[in-house]
Amino acid sequence: MKIKTKLILFLTFLMIFPVAALILSNQIFLQRKNAYRKNLLEQKKYSAKVAVKISGEVFKNTAETYTFWDEFVFLGIQKKNKEWNDANLLPIISLQGSDHIWTADQNFNITYHCFDSTRFDMPLPISKNQIFTFIDSTENSSKRYLEFFTRYQDKIIQFFCITVHRSDDSKRKRKPDGFFINTNVLDSTYFAKIKTISDISVEQVFDTLSQESEQLIIYEALKDFAGRNIAYLKFTTNNNFDEKEKELNFISTIIFIFLILLIIFISIFFIHKEISLPLSNLLRTLDTRNLKFIENLKSKTREFKLLSLLIEKFFAQKTELQRMSYELIEKNEEINQQKEEIQTIAESLQSTNEEISAINEQLNAVNKEILSKNTKISQSIQYAFRIQNAVFPNPKFLTSIFPENFIFFKPKEAVSGDFYYFKQISDYFLVAVADCTGHGIPGAFMSILTTALLHEIVAKREITESGQVLNELRKLLREALAKTDTESKEYVEIAFCSINLKTKELQFAGSYLPFYFVRNQEISVMKPDRMPVAAYVSDKFFTNHKIALQKNDVFYLCTDGFFTQFGGEKDEKFGSKRLTEMLQNISNQDFDEQKNSLENIFCQWKGKNLQVDDVLIVGIKI
Repeated sequence: MKIKTKLILFLTFLMIFPVAALILSNQIFLQRKNAYRKNLLEQKKYSAKVAVKISGEVFKNTAETYTFWDEFVFLGIQKKNKEWNDANLLPIISLQGSDHIWTADQNFNITYHCFDSTRFDMPLPISKNQIFTFIDSTENSSKRYLEFFTRYQDKIIQFFCITVHRSDDSKRKRKPDGFFINTNVLDSTYFAKIKTISDISVEQVFDTLSQESEQLIIYEALKDFAGRNIAYLKFTTNNNFDEKEKELNFISTIIFIFLILLIIFISIFFIHKEISLPLSNLLRTLDTRNLKFIENLKSKTREFKLLSLLIEKFFAQKTELQRMSYELIEKNEEINQQKEEIQTIAESLQSTNEEISAINEQLNAVNKEILSKNTKISQSIQYAFRIQNAVFPNPKFLTSIFPENFIFFKPKEAVSGDFYYFKQISDYFLVAVADCTGHGIPGAFMSILTTALLHEIVAKREITESGQVLNELRKLLREALAKTDTESKEYVEIAFCSINLKTKELQFAGSYLPFYFVRNQEISVMKPDRMPVAAYVSDKFFTNHKIALQKNDVFYLCTDGFFTQFGGEKDEKFGSKRLTEMLQNISNQDFDEQKNSLENIFCQWKGKNLQVDDVLIVGIKI
């Protein structure tokens, strides 16, 4: 914003401010006056309410709540004992400010009447029918008290009538057993007490209401038992607002003078700070070429800000030009030096490229040789896979003997160290699963050798007893391995079963691999001998177990690949206990479903882990 515009706006503000201040002070005065009158009006309304009605609050609360008050008055009504009434009711006159007290029975017969003898006595201005018209104390009643006013000569009498019930009628379902009536006389003595308490003038009015101007007046209507206005109370107070008004005007004048002096001081300070001081700093900067004098001008008015920025820019550009000239000289020297270094690097790179080309040719030759060898190895493995599959018996032969069966076979590599074997010799059906040393190609060769030896024992020698088969297998394996290495540690773990198809008798012998037998969904595990079929162990005979089979019996033969697999949440072995429970749980399923269940359980347990060994499980139902 320009300085000229600022000065015009500032002078306009100086001219408008006094007028605005006067208007504002007048509005403040009117608001304070209205607030004072409103507050005074509210105070007097509250005083009027208290003055007229507070004397009946005790009796009203007594009527709303069923208390010992009913028993207290009820005894006085029934006894009609003047001594009792004098001892209990007369104190109410002095304590509650009452003038008259009546007690009546259920038929509204006055049983006792006490009064302030210094005032006057008067007859009861209400009848039984009027009471029951306005107070109904049955179960449909909403009130049990009546409050009203009546005129007596030049006085106003305030009445409170309360029904009295016996203690066994706490729900007030019957008509009242009596009445208690209390009165207060509103006369000049009563109004004098109110004036002392509330600091207002109170008088009773029987004529038409009038409203005097410039004076605060409140009227409180007094009604009889039928709800008709019979008189008014007129409350007035002195209006002392003039003194407040004078005090406020004096304070407003002092504030106005203070504000004018403050504006003059601000004007002088503004001209010095915004005009004189910036001009002085600009001149000092031009003389000394020191930019510290215009640092504060950047936040000032538009003109001084632009001037300070132009001066600062001029000196900055001059310094920058000098710096740039020095930098150009230094950069030219650096460029010449870098040119020589680049030429040296280029010559070195050319020599390196020639060496890399020679190495690449050697690597290509090695890669071709590796690829050729891998191809030959893969072909050899595929050939070994075909040979091993040719050695394995046809699963259809097993199905022809036992229609309900499955073979769950999951080798770790292309060829396996695990194998299954079954053969029929006369009335005997022989079935076995075996785990040879190692897996892959070494295990496959061992499995082919063991299969051939089993065929020699079973097919040619026709040995069908399970324990004897394992004993003979150990002898032949020892003879075969002794030809190559007397210290050979190769061995076979095997579970072998021989089933007599006529007598339904099953023989089992095992080397480390157990026999799982399920009958009526109850599983039992037949433990094997804890010695391998190997050349380096003693000639201790294998145990031959026998079982009498029944229809629907199920048995399982398996190698250790399933329960040694790592997996699960804790990355632990599956374990023989879980395997036993799993076989028991799936034994009542169809055999195709059993095989699928084994596949799913194994994959879920293994997860992302590698398969650690060949897996083989054979299940057969009798």
